[in-house]
Amino acid sequence: MAICVSGGSPFGSLMVNVSPDRNMLSGGCFAFLRYLPDNFRSKKIQSLFDAPSELGAFYDNLSDETLNRYQKKLGHSITKDDIFFYIYGILHSTEYLNTYSSNLSKELPRIPFPTSEKDFQKFSKAGKLLADLHTNYESLEPFNELQISGGAKTKAAFKVNKMRFNKNGKAVDRTKIIYNSGLTIENIPEEAYRYMIGSRSAIEWVMDRYQATEDKKTGIRNDVNDWSTEHNDDKYIFLLLQRIVTCSMKTNEIVARLPRLSF
Repeated sequence: MAICVSGGSPFGSLMVNVSPDRNMLSGGCFAFLRYLPDNFRSKKIQSLFDAPSELGAFYDNLSDETLNRYQKKLGHSITKDDIFFYIYGILHSTEYLNTYSSNLSKELPRIPFPTSEKDFQKFSKAGKLLADLHTNYESLEPFNELQISGGAKTKAAFKVNKMRFNKNGKAVDRTKIIYNSGLTIENIPEEAYRYMIGSRSAIEWVMDRYQATEDKKTGIRNDVNDWSTEHNDDKYIFLLLQRIVTCSMKTNEIVARLPRLSF
C-alpha cells in the first residue's frame, strides 16, 4: 500500500494498493513497504516469476526511530501500521487541509505529532477505514438512493462516449449525469462532490477519464469500453460511477467524525 499525494494546489491524497502511474498525483507516493533484491547486480535471475523471498526482501519504509518516538509518547502497543494509517487520517482532516493550505501548495505535507493516544487512535482507525474504502471502491455497492432513467436491453446500451452533467438552461445540474443517449443517473447528492482528490471531485475524475478519445493526427481511437468488452462486464463503467458516489458519501461520513487537531 502507498499514500500518493499531489504537488501544488489544491492538495490531495489517495491510498493505492497497486503500483500507480508515476504522474497520477505529482507530489509522489510513499509506500508502507519497499522491496530490495539481494545482490541484484550480480545475481543472475533465471525467471521473471521467481518468488520475492528468493530474490530479496521487503522492508518497512517507516523508520524504527519514528516508531520509538510514537511508542515513547503514546504507549508500546503502537505499531507502524497504526502510524501509517494515522498519517492517512490526518491528510483527510478538513481542519488540517484548511490550516496548512499555503504550506501544502509549496511543500510535502508535515504530519503533526499527536498530543494524546485517544486522538491518535481515532485518526488511525479513520485512516484505516478510508484506506479500505479507497482501495476497494470497485467492490462497493452502488449508492442506493440513485435513480436510473432510460432502458438498457442490450450490451451496447451501456457503452459510454462522454458523460456530462444535466443542464437547466445555462445552470449545471450535478444531481443528474447523462451517461449516454439512453441512460441517465439521477438523484446524486450534492454532498458527494465534497470528496475531492486534488483539483476535482472523485465523481468528476471518473467522468473525465472514462470517455472515448481519438488522436487527431493518427486517428487512433482510445475506447474506454474495450476493457468491459474484453472482460465480459458491460456494466463496469456504469456501475463504477454509482460506486464512486457510495465511496464519496462514506468518505465524507468518516471525515466528519475526525477529532479536532491539537498541538
